[in-house]
Amino acid sequence: MRDKTAIIFLCEEAASLFKGGEDLPRYGGAGLNMYLIARQLLEVDQFDVYFVFNVNSARPYIAVDVLDGEGIQLLSRKKAHSSLPWRLFRKLSHVLGRPRGIPWRPVEDRETYDSLPKNRIVFSTMEYHAGELVFEAELASAKSVFRAASEKDVESLGIDSRSDNHALGYIRKVDAVVVQTQMQQKKLREAGIESTVIQKGFPHDPADAEISKDIDFLWVASCQAAYQPWKFIDLAKSLPGYTFLMLAPPGHIDLLNYLRRAATEIPNLKLIDRQISVEEAQMLFNRSKVFAFTKEYGSEPTSTIMQAFAGKAAVLSLQLELDGGLFEKRDAGINARGDFSQFVSSAKVLISDKVLREGYADRAHKILIEDYSPEGAREKYVKVFNSLEEC
Repeated sequence: MRDKTAIIFLCEEAASLFKGGEDLPRYGGAGLNMYLIARQLLEVDQFDVYFVFNVNSARPYIAVDVLDGEGIQLLSRKKAHSSLPWRLFRKLSHVLGRPRGIPWRPVEDRETYDSLPKNRIVFSTMEYHAGELVFEAELASAKSVFRAASEKDVESLGIDSRSDNHALGYIRKVDAVVVQTQMQQKKLREAGIESTVIQKGFPHDPADAEISKDIDFLWVASCQAAYQPWKFIDLAKSLPGYTFLMLAPPGHIDLLNYLRRAATEIPNLKLIDRQISVEEAQMLFNRSKVFAFTKEYGSEPTSTIMQAFAGKAAVLSLQLELDGGLFEKRDAGINARGDFSQFVSSAKVLISDKVLREGYADRAHKILIEDYSPEGAREKYVKVFNSLEEC
């Protein structure tokens, strides 16, 4: 019988996806995808699946004992003092629904990994986790796998577009690298790093046909300049006869304040400026006719694109073509190629032609099932993890 392997996920932002963590800092697409991968790996008998939190002291302390992993085992490399008064205070704070307000006093716990299977793989994502991944794998006596979450993880220049991307130095030290697109693979190869392409796996249950499509246009992303939310606001101004909804959890505070002002001044625009659950967000896609995608750069389909495909909301992209021609070659949406006037005219056509709109939505949903199945992604990750055990 094959020995068990511990797959240890290192992704702090996924904490709020677990029951009991709803009040923790927001999750993003990277955290959601790591969470979904972990849930798929629970189906593989050879793996024990873990999330480890509290690795970076600069981030808020996460009390894993009030989170429900539902099969995923939750670890903390720092732990709170365990005296009786502290335990009672923590439990009471959780019951009152205010876990974020607890003045935690974490202490270092260097025996976190001692009870885990001897075969261990630490798995992480996003460039700012790359250094932590290398250190954590060494601490855990584990192999390491890095997954590129977006284009900026694989660029030669860092986030300021001037200095070197220091994450590449750490990525060179890991045992295996996974990317989402051929473009990301090409960019890493130019930096001397080989990788394996594994597309997202995303749940593809169709939206309930009884759900009313009562939202005309939807925009969903964290409030950051890279997503160009002002383009959606301009679209709302151009089409005053239709409803526009933005879900923009806090990011850049000045930009968020701009969105808040716009929502008070534009009658057909509504803003949700807080984090909501994945299920609540998916319901917005299920209710929407058109998802407007205004991201500035990247080649991988975001989680929001996957949610639009799952909810059968037709996708209208302002400027990006994704994953080898997802829109223009495979007809899964419309790409305005950066032309805002074309963006507006395409929006008018989509919203007024139900047959055309549903044709795009149906093709996209079929592509989601065929190319982005969670089971297909799981099989590829299993191959990567197994190849490390054989080294």
